[in-house]
Amino acid sequence: FFFLMIRGPPRSTLDRSSAASDVYKRQELYYKRFQDLTNFKEGEPVNINAGVNWEEFVPRGKGEAYGIEVFYEKTSGKTNILASYTYSISNRLFPDINVGNSFPFGFNRIHNFKCSVYRKLSEFSEFSVNWTYGSGNYYSKPENVILDINGKVVLLYPEKNNATFNPYHRLDIGFGFYNKFSWGKTKLFIGLYNAYN
Repeated sequence: FFFLMIRGPPRSTLDRSSAASDVYKRQELYYKRFQDLTNFKEGEPVNINAGVNWEEFVPRGKGEAYGIEVFYEKTSGKTNILASYTYSISNRLFPDINVGNSFPFGFNRIHNFKCSVYRKLSEFSEFSVNWTYGSGNYYSKPENVILDINGKVVLLYPEKNNATFNPYHRLDIGFGFYNKFSWGKTKLFIGLYNAYN
């Protein structure tokens, strides 16, 4: 697959971080522009085995991405707390797709949040809790279904990536056990993933 080609700058970021003995914070604003992106047209498969220069038929366009990332870490005794949040917008523009109008990038999640707590129980064991949330990815949702003159079902889409899937979230809980030997270290991890679903 060849969905993305990036040819370097322009891109810019504004980064700020601070640290104390037990707290670390970081914030980053970013803006990026993309040129020569590739994508496929819906309903128009490209036959790469036809012996023709198929690259000419692959739509090319541009895009942009911008957002903010925030990270926080605090250590208190045997407990370590980490939290991160990302707000992200990513759009694409192709003259031959979506009637030339800008549309959201399919893999863009506007909101991402992660929180983790690690607790050292002993020299050889630890407990961890992780919670993850992400808003849904974009997809193209048909607004109507019709039959063409041959009786074939045709889906009608108002625009590309006009809807989002449900948000994704989960809670993971786990215990880690360590052993040290003359030949190295081992770790046994027992976890419960997606604890409430």
